Amino acid sequence: MNRLLQGDVGAGKAPVLAATAFALLVIEGGFQAVLMAPTDILARRNTSKRSPKHYGLSA
Repeated sequence: MNRLLQGDVGAGKAPVLAATAFALLVIEGGFQAVLMAPTDILARRNTSKRSPKHYGLSA
């Protein structure tokens, strides 16, 4: 099942993504989640705040 989360700037997409990815990886187990960002700066910001190590997971 593929999903695309779309919304305006500041609408709260990143926290929804983090919670969903966490649920897929930990609760369901065996699933994968992908975060795509339009710029390198945004990708670094998102991954530094939401790394698997933050949740006690291995990358």
